[in-house]
Amino acid sequence: MQEMNGNWMWWGMDSHPNDPQPYIAVYRHMYDYFTNDRGLNNLIWVYSPNSSFGDSDVINNTSSWNRSVTWAYPGDEYVDVVSGTEYNNNLVIYDYEEYASLGKPMGMAEIGPSSTDNDFQMDNTVVIEQISNYYPRISYWVSWHWNWALINQNQATDLLTDSRVINRGDFDTTLESGDTIDNPNPITYSLIVHFLNNSIVDWDEPYLYYWYNSEGELITNDWPGLALTKEDDSNWYIGTIEGVSSSNVIFTQSSSAGQTVDLYRTTEGWFVPTGIDSETGKIVGVWYDSKPETN
Repeated sequence: MQEMNGNWMWWGMDSHPNDPQPYIAVYRHMYDYFTNDRGLNNLIWVYSPNSSFGDSDVINNTSSWNRSVTWAYPGDEYVDVVSGTEYNNNLVIYDYEEYASLGKPMGMAEIGPSSTDNDFQMDNTVVIEQISNYYPRISYWVSWHWNWALINQNQATDLLTDSRVINRGDFDTTLESGDTIDNPNPITYSLIVHFLNNSIVDWDEPYLYYWYNSEGELITNDWPGLALTKEDDSNWYIGTIEGVSSSNVIFTQSSSAGQTVDLYRTTEGWFVPTGIDSETGKIVGVWYDSKPETN
C-alpha cells in the first residue's frame, strides 16, 4: 500500500488527513497476520511514501493533498526497506536524508520523468549518475510503466549497460534443482532473542521455548525450553537458538504458570512485556530491533 501519504488511494491521507493511525493500524495488522499468524518468513516489508517534492506545506503536514514521508511510518520493527517514489527529469530525491535517518536499506519504488505529456523528455542515464554521485545508499530502483517507462524515454540501453548497473543477465541462472555449490566457508545461523523480566512478569527464572520447520520436519525443544541467561546486572535475559535464522518462540517460566503469546522472530530482537491479554491470560508485548531504553 504505497504512497499512503498522498490523497489518491483509498488507504491514503484523504480518508484520514489529520491522523495517520488508521493506515498504521492496517499495515501492522497485515504484518502481524502474515508474519505471526501465518508464519511467513519470506516476505520483505517495504515502506514506500510519495515524495514531498521539497514543499514546506507537505513537510509540515499542512498540504491539502500530501503529507511528509514519515507521516505514516509504522515503526522500525514492521519495516525492512524504505523505498520512496519520485518523478522528475533530473531524479532529485528530495527526501533522501529523511529516508536515510530511518536506518533501513533504501531503494526507489517508483521513478520517472516529471510528467506523461511528452515522450522522450528524460535522459535515463541521469538515474545512475544521480545515485552514484548523490544518493549512494539507494540499492535499487523501479522505473514506472506507461509513458514513464524506460523505453519511452532516452538512453535506456546506455543506462542498462552501464557498469554500475546489475541486470538479470549478470546472474548465473544455469543451476538446476538439485545442483550444489561447494562453499569453503558455509554460513552458520543462529537466532538471538532477549527478554525483559520487568514488573509485568517478574519471573523467577525465564525460559525460551521454540519451534520451527526444517526441510519439512518440525524442530522444537522440551517444555518449558532452555533457561535464559541473565545479562549483566539488568533485568534483561538472553537466549540463542542455534542453526536457524527465524523461529516461533514463547517466553515462559518453569516454577508456575505464565507464558507469552506465540511469537515469531526473523532477526535478533529485544522483547518487552507490556500487559496481559484479557482473553487468554498470556503476556503480550513489543519486539525491538535494538535494545530499548527501559527503567
